[in-house]
Amino acid sequence: MPPKKKAKAGPPPLPCFAGLKIVIVGANPVQKKIWTDKIGEGATFAKPADVRAGAAYYVVVVDNVDASRYAEPIAAVAGAAPVVASRWLERTIHAKALEPPADYAWSAPAPPPAPAASPDAPSDVLPKYACQRRLTLADDKNADLTRWLREQLKWWQSGELDSDE
Repeated sequence: MPPKKKAKAGPPPLPCFAGLKIVIVGANPVQKKIWTDKIGEGATFAKPADVRAGAAYYVVVVDNVDASRYAEPIAAVAGAAPVVASRWLERTIHAKALEPPADYAWSAPAPPPAPAASPDAPSDVLPKYACQRRLTLADDKNADLTRWLREQLKWWQSGELDSDE
């Protein structure tokens, strides 16, 4: 019987991660494998909803984590540890030296701007009725049909025209 082959040992963790405790939030299985090999025993993985308070030097949040939902809970749990995006970890691994965390801070996105008030003046772009292309008043070849459809739509929206008629 031939001797069994030993599994190849992966490369040792990078020295820049020695002694660090890094909590990584929202990593997929491939990222977990790669980052465990690079970081070593200091890597801890958690789901966004399962992040617990602990003494971590860094909290890394993967890009697919919903910042609008988890930014406050993760920041509260992180305490004094910097919360950084996964780009920090990727660039640190590439450079083989710790990158400054301030350049890769992770936070909730800014709220979307308020919708602009619609002007009272009609625009030159006609509403889309039966087609999905943008018509302007200048290239409307079916002006009579468009006018009739606009009137029907206005009557239906105001309740003057029932859908049964």
